[in-house]
Amino acid sequence: MGKLDGKVAIVTGAASGIGAAQATMLGNAGANVVLADINPDRGQEVAEAIGANAVFVTHDVTSPESWTNLVDVAERRFGRIDILVNTAGISIGGSIEDMTPETFMRVFQVNTLGVFLGTKAVVGAMTRIGGGAIVNVASAAAFHGYAGTHAYSASKWAVRGLTKTTARELAPRKIRVNAIFPGPISTDLLIGRGQDPDAIARAVTAVGFAGTPEDVAAATLYLVSDDARYVYGAELAVDGGQAI
Repeated sequence: MGKLDGKVAIVTGAASGIGAAQATMLGNAGANVVLADINPDRGQEVAEAIGANAVFVTHDVTSPESWTNLVDVAERRFGRIDILVNTAGISIGGSIEDMTPETFMRVFQVNTLGVFLGTKAVVGAMTRIGGGAIVNVASAAAFHGYAGTHAYSASKWAVRGLTKTTARELAPRKIRVNAIFPGPISTDLLIGRGQDPDAIARAVTAVGFAGTPEDVAAATLYLVSDDARYVYGAELAVDGGQAI
């Protein structure tokens, strides 16, 4: 039997990278998985690779209406919602002088407002079944300041705050809210920008090499499983010692 047999999970940003690895690992652990992303082609491919216990939904994390539809699909298809993994995020760099207010707010809309809306959207469904687990994917940038990452770092610091406040507020309902803070992770997105994850890791981590999406997925599996039943408001760094 899988650790998540009978559970239903929503994973945002599930079409690629960390989100795809999380959705795959949760599905392999027995969960029914609703994959959500703005990229329908890749998202559908990931869902089909997981199997019959997975379904893809085109989803915009910045839209309350899109969240209402996503929750409705999950409950109609699988009958309940036990798990939400808020992974969708974007990063747009630039100096403080060059970054526009519109760019700054766009990053916050996806990275922070998306987490707020997602949590708000599933609380009712989780309360009805007696509890649940929410994992917010933040970043090691929420522990440090890095030049040129003003919007991204600020948005991920805000995710830390949301995690703490919602963990405290929802604990009496047995809804566990925790956060993961990845360091340099080898993803197609990072490599596609011409960046070398291992080079970044050599500069900022204790171990000197980049992690994989599966490293983050394994931490996610722990936090959403009953193994973490007494874990509320935790900050789990999956960063090769970057935050030491």
